[in-house]
Amino acid sequence: MAGARAYAQDMVAAQLQTYHNPLPDVPFYAMVSAGWEPTTIAMAMAIPAAVAAFLLWKLATRLFRSGSRTERFSAIACAFLIGTTSGIGFGVLGTTMNEWPGTALIMASLYVIVRRFTGAGARMASPAAILAGLLAGCATGIKLTFGVYAMAICAGLLLCAPTARKAITDALSFGLAVLAGTAISAGAWMWSLWEHFGNPIFHPTGSGVDALLQRQIYKITETCLPIVTNMRTSPMEICRVVQAR
Repeated sequence: MAGARAYAQDMVAAQLQTYHNPLPDVPFYAMVSAGWEPTTIAMAMAIPAAVAAFLLWKLATRLFRSGSRTERFSAIACAFLIGTTSGIGFGVLGTTMNEWPGTALIMASLYVIVRRFTGAGARMASPAAILAGLLAGCATGIKLTFGVYAMAICAGLLLCAPTARKAITDALSFGLAVLAGTAISAGAWMWSLWEHFGNPIFHPTGSGVDALLQRQIYKITETCLPIVTNMRTSPMEICRVVQAR
């Protein structure tokens, strides 16, 4: 025990997020090390959001191509405003949450696919599927939660292809490219995790120090949960109970 804390050093301060790829944090580290002004850093960190917004506009212009000029512009403007005014998007704008870089890559992947489907011939080609997969894979490697969008795009390719053979070819090309893109952006970090913890994704629990930490976390949770549910309990009282246990 260290004062009112359970441990002198929090080993996994962000839980699973502790093991996310540090690559997208490198630009922020470099700007801080170079002595940039905070406002300049925040503006630079917001560049991926601007790229994502631009790609959203381009996507909307590709998707809303029928109707009168007024109808098209209204649909494009509404789609753009809905997509860029999210409270969550504003909350992570210019921060090190690293949501916008991955978003920009996913939007680029979508644009490659939509542009191909809405262009001459209106069918997908394997080179476009490979490029889209590489972009989605790099996003997944930056932050694993973007893998959900990569899988959704792959499912869309399976459903939208004109023939079963074309669907399998496009989806397979995209899927393999996603794996390659993930290896490009996260391969070194995954290898480091594998060398240290025997897992390329996160630090597994269940034995040794991990098991001890897990038991302590359960113990504190079981102790504090009934107390926290009583809104009149003060934080100091919670600390006293934990120390007593």
